[in-house]
Amino acid sequence: MKAHDFCLYLSKPEMIGCISMVSAMINKGKNVKLKSESLMIGGAEQWIHYNEAHLHEPLILFLHGGPGVVQVPMLTRYCQPLYENFLLVHWDQRGAGRSYHFFDKTDLTVPLLVNDGVELARVLCQKFKKNKVILLGHSWGTALGVLMCNASPGLFHKYIGIGQVGNWLKGEHISYHYTRDQALERKQYVAVKILDKIGPPPYRNIVELLIQRTLLIRFGGGMYSGKSALNMIPEYVLWGKSSFLRIPQVTAGSWYSTASLWEQCLAIDLNLLAPELQVPVCFITGRYDYQIPFACAEEYFNNLVAPEKQWYWFENSAHTPFIEETDKFNRLVVNEILSDRNRFL
Repeated sequence: MKAHDFCLYLSKPEMIGCISMVSAMINKGKNVKLKSESLMIGGAEQWIHYNEAHLHEPLILFLHGGPGVVQVPMLTRYCQPLYENFLLVHWDQRGAGRSYHFFDKTDLTVPLLVNDGVELARVLCQKFKKNKVILLGHSWGTALGVLMCNASPGLFHKYIGIGQVGNWLKGEHISYHYTRDQALERKQYVAVKILDKIGPPPYRNIVELLIQRTLLIRFGGGMYSGKSALNMIPEYVLWGKSSFLRIPQVTAGSWYSTASLWEQCLAIDLNLLAPELQVPVCFITGRYDYQIPFACAEEYFNNLVAPEKQWYWFENSAHTPFIEETDKFNRLVVNEILSDRNRFL
């Protein structure tokens, strides 16, 4: 199937969902206003975004997914209670968002980003006069977060993973076969044909990965509601003028980061790379997550040795519990997981 035909196959339901989300977001209200600034991390200009009104609260460093998918608009829209109770810092990782530079050809590697993350955590502790950092990672950011804790456990109070990575390649196989099974069950034979043509992972290129992910999301394995990646576009459009103007940079950075890091991601098996952590951990998992499949997260959680382990199911979510079950997510993090605020100051 040609790319044009694939787009036509997807366009109608995805665009209807996109328009519906615009309407819902307009009614939902404005985002949290953040300060954005650049820091020199690992010899490169990298950007952070945070709420200046809460500098004295416990520090959370958010590690976005992707690789390369910055999530500032989603956090400010859906996680306002976190901004009200913590100093929540979103980091545009090297090669992503405002930290992506069109003419920078630096080779991205997982160890490089782990080193960046550890250095940034130290810089933030010094900048905001904190002893340690709470790490909150989503998707790809959960692999990065675990590896950061493994590299420098003394820097971190606690690690929280949303859509936790385990054995990445194993998860990709589960994700592919779930998508194909769903296509058959729903009698979506065009989708079956598309998936048979690209075949199971590892995929030959990023386009094949994006095709599988788009179908997965459409069948409820990325977002349980069946929303598509296109539904996230309004988040950037409505977040503010500067964000809208940066969509080309955000898009290019996402493509660059994924293309650069994907083969390295497939080699990540945290059961082998980080079987033991010296940091308390918490996994938040959608019952229908087949993007980073919950089975791999469960396997890693059961194998992991840590001073404290917590697991929370979100029964009406797939890969994005903080968007799909917003109120439950915020209450859980604020009132239970991080309720002992003095411990994290």
